[in-house]
Amino acid sequence: MNWIIINNKYDKKIEEKFSLLFNKYEVSYSFITSESKPVLISDAEEYLNRIEKINNIIIINANRLKKSPSFMYLLGYLKGKKISAFCSGFKSDIPFEFNGCNIFATSDELYQYLEKKIPDYINDEKKSIAVKKLSDKGISFTVESFAEQVEHGRLENCKIFVEAGMDVNSENSHGVPMLCIAARHGSKSVVKFLLDNGAKIDSVSKDRGYSAVMDAVWKSNVDIVELLCKKKANLNFISRDGQSVLVLAVGGPDFNICKVLLKYGANPYIKDKMGMSAWDYAVLFKQNDFIKLVEEAKKINA
Repeated sequence: MNWIIINNKYDKKIEEKFSLLFNKYEVSYSFITSESKPVLISDAEEYLNRIEKINNIIIINANRLKKSPSFMYLLGYLKGKKISAFCSGFKSDIPFEFNGCNIFATSDELYQYLEKKIPDYINDEKKSIAVKKLSDKGISFTVESFAEQVEHGRLENCKIFVEAGMDVNSENSHGVPMLCIAARHGSKSVVKFLLDNGAKIDSVSKDRGYSAVMDAVWKSNVDIVELLCKKKANLNFISRDGQSVLVLAVGGPDFNICKVLLKYGANPYIKDKMGMSAWDYAVLFKQNDFIKLVEEAKKINA
């Protein structure tokens, strides 16, 4: 983000104040001032070259420049380039040429406004830059495009989407949360990234009715199962088809995943819609390794 502050007369206090503000947020800025003559436009080419590289412009005491044809040209140029202008010096009777500018009576009022709003401007600028990065890669900034990047485990692109303002809890057109998509497709790094950026760990997909940990169990991905367990996923969740997480694991069967789930507190006695628990299925199908795990867990927790 680049700013220029124009003042037709050098003012040390104003420069110091705005410098402190922009330095605080590590924003690039420069001043255009003159003590001997009004700023603009004898050096018009130089100013316009500098202005081409900025995102926002502050014009102190713009009312003193309103009669300058060159300054009016500058205003038109700013509007054409969609550069935001913040002008002080107008209490009333604002000329129509300033329509679309952010108008303030004094430089103090302008400063106080920016002091509150500059974090938002910085955030918006970061989003715009991120959207352009995606565009340059031929990627549209849509939920479905985000889902595609998540599905293929493209972590760096996922980061750009989030920088651009994409909600990590968004769902694809089938109602599948991004975290579930990442879990289904085995991308541990993307699962971790989504969780670190606020993804709801127990969100349920609308297609299968699974949470992310159930998707990871379904896909036999023990690493993602353990990651979700460490992040406090609900291990006693019952899916839409009536299964618990452990019932799904026992039905695999996947001994390593059962071991992880029991380690983090999954209940082996929760009944499914058939009235059977993971323990019941293990006994029925003589899964002695699982039975042994449960017995050991009971002794540890006794």
